[in-house]
Amino acid sequence: MQVSIYEYWVNDHERILLIEEDDAVIVSIDVFCPKWSFNTYSTHAVSIGNEVTIFYGRVNKENVDTCFHENLEWIEYVGIKVFNEEYTQLVNIRLRVKSKGLNIDEITNIAKCIKEEVEKKCSV
Repeated sequence: MQVSIYEYWVNDHERILLIEEDDAVIVSIDVFCPKWSFNTYSTHAVSIGNEVTIFYGRVNKENVDTCFHENLEWIEYVGIKVFNEEYTQLVNIRLRVKSKGLNIDEITNIAKCIKEEVEKKCSV
């Protein structure tokens, strides 16, 4: 299996990684998220003392229905919560898109749409 990796810069400090496989693209997006308001259907968390929690889950696709595309297979997240004086959270959103019939610009547009939806949910 041949794998290619592309980096798309949204602005000076935010990027989207595209990992192209034979028939699909894995998209990776980092988002700072002061709050999390997605409905998820599975979440697993590991706490490291009282300071940090690392969590993983799948996002229900209807939470990003404005970005729906028939080639979008799944969306998952990995996050880090850090508790000190203020609560902070970094969330890495990953999605898998079947690439057959799509060009890299169409896949990037799906990723940018999902990033915007995540940012909206993070600020609620």
